[in-house]
Amino acid sequence: MIKRKSIKKSETWTAEKPYLVYDYVHIDSTAVLTIEKGARVYFHNKASMYVNGTVKANGSLKEPIIFQGDRLEQAYKNLPDQWSGIVLFSGSHNNIFNHTTIKNANIGLQVGTLEHEGFADVELSNARIQNMSYSCLYALKSNITAHNTLISNCGGYAVALLSGGHYTFYHTTIANFWGGIFDKSRNTPSLVVKNYQKATIKGETAVYMGDLKATFANSIVYGTLQQEVYLDSREECKFNYLFDHCILKVGQSFINSDNIKSFENVYTGAKYNPLFKDPTEEYNFELDTLSPAKDIGALKYANMFQLDILGNSRVDDKAPDLGAFERIENAKK
Repeated sequence: MIKRKSIKKSETWTAEKPYLVYDYVHIDSTAVLTIEKGARVYFHNKASMYVNGTVKANGSLKEPIIFQGDRLEQAYKNLPDQWSGIVLFSGSHNNIFNHTTIKNANIGLQVGTLEHEGFADVELSNARIQNMSYSCLYALKSNITAHNTLISNCGGYAVALLSGGHYTFYHTTIANFWGGIFDKSRNTPSLVVKNYQKATIKGETAVYMGDLKATFANSIVYGTLQQEVYLDSREECKFNYLFDHCILKVGQSFINSDNIKSFENVYTGAKYNPLFKDPTEEYNFELDTLSPAKDIGALKYANMFQLDILGNSRVDDKAPDLGAFERIENAKK
């Protein structure tokens, strides 16, 4: 059991036995926490992981790393808000979450903090961030690279990129079917991208701004709302974004003459429902055999990440699918 522990020297967590965190575990700026494949990290109610140093969570396809609440009964399997989440403070660098699942928290992974100088950075690969009461991935003036990653189902923003930063998402599935699962309303889009954020810190309210660049390629942003993407900016800072070979759930006027250069081979409208296998009961975001997301990705991005989140090749047929999952028909097996 770990309770209110600050890790000041680098250490390794193994898969030999699970780790149970009460209140918090803090990784000091002097330390690197290495988490080996197959490790299980359980968090008691309201518990958190705070990172000033570095976390390297390197799982594998067959032995992923799991971060979740400590209630293991069936009724809690997909219940959000069981613990607080993971926070990478600004100044935390070289973080890796590979073949890692983070689920059932309030904010699954917060990257960056407004009250600290500098920025945080993280690489997400073959990761699953799911079932959060507020946000799955909440980024503030940070640097994030994500590929082969599934971000799904939360009461607020699935992905929020705020106050500047540099973000790249390749073969990522961002899907929010919160209402259908938990019978609760949701009025915030799955994806919000802004180069500013208003916040109150130590009693003072201010608008925090920074240059922002975001790229989404061979990806899907979808959910139960009519508008699942929100973009906004302040003129004081740069605001550059690109959606390339993506399916987006947006309104008819979202892409217009003012921003059309930021959308290349983007597919919208009812006929581009990606047809996930079972997003509301089994949380299965693989593509159905009739999915329009099949075979419409750009090969140049697929060549960068030739295996999908399940280890399937997306380049064998020279026609990669959008999102984290490559559809493999039975005839190909």
